[in-house]
Amino acid sequence: MIRGPFACEPLRVTIASERVTLPYSPAARWIGAICGSATTAGALLPLLTDEDRDRIITRLARGTLPADAVASGFYDVLRAAVPELAWWETYRLLALSAQPSPAGRMLLAGLNPWLQPPAAWCYAVYELLTQDVAEKDRFRFDAQLKTPPTGVDDDFGDMDFDQMVAVARSTPGMG
Repeated sequence: MIRGPFACEPLRVTIASERVTLPYSPAARWIGAICGSATTAGALLPLLTDEDRDRIITRLARGTLPADAVASGFYDVLRAAVPELAWWETYRLLALSAQPSPAGRMLLAGLNPWLQPPAAWCYAVYELLTQDVAEKDRFRFDAQLKTPPTGVDDDFGDMDFDQMVAVARSTPGMG
């Protein structure tokens, strides 16, 4: 079942054989978790139930759960929260919304991150930041948003950047 952008139910994922639950949290909690943590693994912990958080922390402290497995689990959580976007797009939109200009735009639009689920918030942030911009600027924003982090496989396989631009430019309306 695909979650809609206004879904307000818990998420359940498996992190290195540990089944964990993230109770529903509005976008503001996700933004706080991402912006308030120095690590990707640390961003996941405040979103878990108390029981799951304690279990994950205990395993991390004992060395039976590597931090990179928790970080990878957070990527799975981001995919589950906003399945229409790549995990890094969700992460970037949530983090970007804490910056003064995007946060101000959201405020002026009457949107409150405490009242929106993370998917709806990401869609609204994207729309407000690309609304009324020139097509080339929207293309540039999309390219930055959609470019995977270093070391992450993307959907373009062996294409280099010039080939990706050529494909994009050959798309109707992009020429």
